[in-house]
Amino acid sequence: MYSSIKVISIRDKHNGRKPVRNKSAIICAILLSVLFVFGCSSADKTVKEGDIGAIVTTLSEKGITISAQFLDKKMLYDRFGTRNNPFFEYEGNRVIVIDFTMSARYEVRFRLGKVEVDYLGNRSRPVSRVEFNQYWEGLLRNPGAASTGSPYKYRDWSYSTVSKVITENVLPDSLDIAPGPEYRGFLLLEGIQGRYGTAKITINMYDLTGKRIHEFIFLIDV
Repeated sequence: MYSSIKVISIRDKHNGRKPVRNKSAIICAILLSVLFVFGCSSADKTVKEGDIGAIVTTLSEKGITISAQFLDKKMLYDRFGTRNNPFFEYEGNRVIVIDFTMSARYEVRFRLGKVEVDYLGNRSRPVSRVEFNQYWEGLLRNPGAASTGSPYKYRDWSYSTVSKVITENVLPDSLDIAPGPEYRGFLLLEGIQGRYGTAKITINMYDLTGKRIHEFIFLIDV
């Protein structure tokens, strides 16, 4: 976003040019414009999750339609409750949950390993279903996790229930999409506690021979 200020000289009948009198106002306006541009371009935003959780972004190209929605804490609480709900932590950090819906007019393939993420200036990959499940298995099946340390709050949780929630909702490493029905699943990103911003998520869709069909780029406030 850019902002420009055009200063127009004012001529008078005596000397052909009249100096601009309100120079201090113009200087202040220029400084404010510079601050505004830097503020708008910042990748690390101060926002509340409740302001952005309701937004759904849909992209359609080459007969493929993909929709994405960031799920904030309230939405996750409403859907899964507070017990046996793994979508609030990963490796001690904030886990970012994005609900994806995919459909196509012909057979296509989604590959999690080909998804690219640029978030808060860092490039990374999504957290896989296997990685997420292994994290919670170690946390809940650790003999000391039920009574000591930070996992104490999970003492009444069931790993089998948590594992089922993960398997039923998190996108697999590979997904073949048949024409017609919608396929739905969560894409998980490792975030940072207390920090929010815009995530650039690039999803490449392939045909069943492995040839890339199209690149979908989502910009999502998370």
